[in-house]
Amino acid sequence: MSQHGSRLQRRGGQLERHALPITALAYHDDDTILAGEGSLLCAYSESKQELLGRWRVFEDQAIHGIVVDHDSKDVLIFGGRWLSIAKLDIGTVSIVAQMQRQVDDWILDASFKAGRGALITAHNALLTIDKQDQSSPAWSVVHQVRGSNTILYCAHVQAISQDQWLIASGTAFGDVIVWSCQRKEGPVVAATHYSFSAHEGSTFGVCISAELPETTLDGRQRLLVSCSDDRTIRVWDISDLSATIANGEFDRSTGFGFRSDDDDILQSRPSLLAKAMGHVSRIWHVRFDDTAPGMLVKSFGEDATTISWTLQVDRSGSSPYALKHIDIFSANAGKHIWAVARSGNGRFIAGGSDGAIACLPTQDNGCQDQELSTGTETPKAYAFVDEHTLILTTQRGHIIPYRLGSHQPSVLREFLRSDLGNYSVVAAASGIAFVGGNGAALYAWSDSASLPVSVDSDPGKTTALFACTMPVVLPSEGGNHALLITKVNNPRATFKLFSNSSQGPTLSSSVYYTLPNEFFVTASTHARLEGGDLLSILGSRQGTVAFYRHSCTLPNDANIEPLLVATIHTEAVTSLTWRPDARQPQQGLLGHLFSTSRDSTYAIHELCAISGVHMLTISRLHQLKLPLGPNVGGLTILQDDQVLAWGFRSTHFIVYSINSQREVFTVDCGGAHRNWAIWPRSDGFTFVWTKASRVFIKHFRQTMTQMVKTGSHGREVKSMAIKHYSDGSSLVATGAQDTNIRLSLLPAPGPQFKTSCSTPCLHILRQHNTGPQHLAFSENGDYLFSSGGFEEFFVWRVSQTCPIFGIGIVCESMYPRSGKSDLRIMSFEATQRPSTNEWHIAMAYSDSRVAVWSYEPLRGWNHLVDADYLTACPTSILGTGQAEHYLTTATDGHVASWQHRNEGAASFLEWTSRHRAHQGAVLCSAVRQLSEDKLLLATGGDDNAIGVTTIGSSGTSLLTHSTSRAHAAAVTALALIGPQLSHDEIVHLVSAGLDQRLILWEINIVTYKTRKLQVIPSGVADISSIGLLPTEAQSSIRVIVSGVGLEIWTVPLFTIEGAPK
Repeated sequence: MSQHGSRLQRRGGQLERHALPITALAYHDDDTILAGEGSLLCAYSESKQELLGRWRVFEDQAIHGIVVDHDSKDVLIFGGRWLSIAKLDIGTVSIVAQMQRQVDDWILDASFKAGRGALITAHNALLTIDKQDQSSPAWSVVHQVRGSNTILYCAHVQAISQDQWLIASGTAFGDVIVWSCQRKEGPVVAATHYSFSAHEGSTFGVCISAELPETTLDGRQRLLVSCSDDRTIRVWDISDLSATIANGEFDRSTGFGFRSDDDDILQSRPSLLAKAMGHVSRIWHVRFDDTAPGMLVKSFGEDATTISWTLQVDRSGSSPYALKHIDIFSANAGKHIWAVARSGNGRFIAGGSDGAIACLPTQDNGCQDQELSTGTETPKAYAFVDEHTLILTTQRGHIIPYRLGSHQPSVLREFLRSDLGNYSVVAAASGIAFVGGNGAALYAWSDSASLPVSVDSDPGKTTALFACTMPVVLPSEGGNHALLITKVNNPRATFKLFSNSSQGPTLSSSVYYTLPNEFFVTASTHARLEGGDLLSILGSRQGTVAFYRHSCTLPNDANIEPLLVATIHTEAVTSLTWRPDARQPQQGLLGHLFSTSRDSTYAIHELCAISGVHMLTISRLHQLKLPLGPNVGGLTILQDDQVLAWGFRSTHFIVYSINSQREVFTVDCGGAHRNWAIWPRSDGFTFVWTKASRVFIKHFRQTMTQMVKTGSHGREVKSMAIKHYSDGSSLVATGAQDTNIRLSLLPAPGPQFKTSCSTPCLHILRQHNTGPQHLAFSENGDYLFSSGGFEEFFVWRVSQTCPIFGIGIVCESMYPRSGKSDLRIMSFEATQRPSTNEWHIAMAYSDSRVAVWSYEPLRGWNHLVDADYLTACPTSILGTGQAEHYLTTATDGHVASWQHRNEGAASFLEWTSRHRAHQGAVLCSAVRQLSEDKLLLATGGDDNAIGVTTIGSSGTSLLTHSTSRAHAAAVTALALIGPQLSHDEIVHLVSAGLDQRLILWEINIVTYKTRKLQVIPSGVADISSIGLLPTEAQSSIRVIVSGVGLEIWTVPLFTIEGAPK
């Protein structure tokens, strides 16, 4: 166990950064969190959200549990059959190992306090741990209770006293055993209190409550909660521990379910207090939250969600109590919450397979539910006037402004307008509210006005009102409150400007916008440009936007035609937000338009002016899907450039942070089909919604879940691509089994990079329906290509001028046959034709076909040629640097050389030579040009070997030099480096395999001798990809490894003395 540094030394390599599954969690103190990540023990500050230190505990064993003795600050760490005890000093960020040993069975749980501890193993055995001398670090481990033939999936051991423990064990067959052990002067006394069938599936989690006060739950003193893959949570009463069962008395046959009705067996079963079904898949953990008011239970599932339940009296059901669902949180990505811990003051943290650690909200986190009292009135519409004021209209035509606060909302005044009866629409912006109805009347209200002011309007029913506030640059520019009014069957929209004074709202100007044909307005935004011109942007139900630009000095009732009408979405536009360009005007750049749509996407467009004010151009910089489905409601940009989008998914209203790519607020409101309003802030939000003709308000003063550490994919990464920039930074794209592609921008190597604990995600691309099989950037980084199952292939255009995010990305095109079959595009090679915008893309399919397509951004796709390769499945296709010449590897262990040629109007593709490189399937490959007439191809296979193949310029001269037993398991990833330094005959190769070893090789391209330089055990399981990152020194390389997790290593290009050869 090594001391902490900014980078962790591991034999010949230094670990810079990692994102591994969180397999264990514990609080060292109220602010310091200990996490098991692979074999690493990491310490994080919860308040600062930073890495304090990390140490490698076991050589090749992942950590499964951490228990802290809060008196002595000794830390017990276990994983598999390994056990370690260490002294951790957070002040000096140092750790000293006191004991490490291996026991004879898998450890499931441990209790550790005051120098004594107990372990439960997978066969229900109990081991005790004792410090032999308080002044020395020596520890003894003694078997106290022998195990049984029962296979346990979970256990919980609770110390009742220093020499007495209460244990709950969950078996693979759905049983739960509750027993105790007491250590006395003589032999150890063990007693089984309950042994019963608890679930219809395997029991995956058990938790024993602390001793409860007699006033709680009708005098019940101790409860047990269990969970299973039958998706139920069950609460049992185990208060009576006086009864004991003889060992083996109630042995039953294996299998699931309640298997016997024998009276004696049923007597050993405790009372079932409550049962509930939750989560969409298996439930891994359950915990009692006895610090909150009432009795709360939290469950943590394979679906990466946390559900809170409260135990309530149920006089109508078969059980005396019921578990009522309170809320659900989804802070982790992908699948699995593997680890849970609770602080002394009741805060819960959860860690998942995505490598993230989330601090879950407590019951007093500022989240309040209130009901808005409307008396006998039926609410119709409402809107926020400001953070503390909400205006509401009713069925009878009342206008009611409410004052919101920490206490119950209060009515400021109440106004009756009979022409608003039965129908009304409301919009508000920064202090002024506008109300329209069936007739021509339009009312404006502000807090400074004693009564709503009637504003002239055109005849007809008001269909929608859109209000926003613009900054005033000059007093002559008039009001800064803009209102857009649309009427039924009216081909024009009315644009009005208002100012708000102490006398109330005052109309400054009014003009008409001529709407395009069949243009139904669904969103709008307005802005002032330099010079005082007004810019209005209207969004429609068809996904188009119309732009209007005019002077604020135009006469009232002037008609204005749109300068530009453009389609920016495929479905209705639900919100528009204007962001002026903060830089000096360049080439007529006016600003950027942020939009959301019912096509599930948000987009950023750039708007430029040409020839003064007479022409506008719009170009798309960024457009991606949101994880909200089609009910995307809106978007806002806060003052700190945080971009929040919101909408509905199922019965929940969700606020999603685009910057951090995670859900920050969730409200169970019943779904999208209701009236609602939101007021977002940087430190929370207020949400109002209608449910069953009642209006509810929810205030959040902070983000629901605080991320101590951000993570990566929640599933294993299958592909990776890297684009290096001139400033030393790198754009990394990873595709995983969660079907997502994540873009992360890694900064240039430096002190800040080396000490960071997280790799923030820039964007998530949600276009694939299966896990992406292959990713590749174009040479200049302007394009990203991705392929996967169902013949999916996407072309992504990358922009480096996107506001706020820096990098923007758009799905520019989709392969014509995407989604047409279940074929998988295993690999591809995209080559840009010289001096053109045309790409030739060679694809290898899972049905043994190889095809070449032509793609141009404006002209689309054109099929050129295809051919079959025997009956084996190609695993990769590589370009050679020569026009229309390709190499393929396949599951038959062969390398094939292909030539694409044209003869007149005919096009031909055929393999010209074929050479065996491996005894089994070729799983990974990399190619490098050695000279004008020679190529070097490196391959790794499931025969555990690495092959180095030289290929002549004609593609017919193939010769392979193989290194057998290069890894202890299949070689799944490799990368070529070099020629390097002053030795142009030396090439370096870094490889990785299922043995979780990262190996650096030296290859002499003259003699083809290979030499092993470094062997680095990796915490990443199922390694699929290796990439190279920029380095500060030529004598080392920086390697990024991805699979089930991610690691970045610095590896010197020379042999470290003592490293395995």
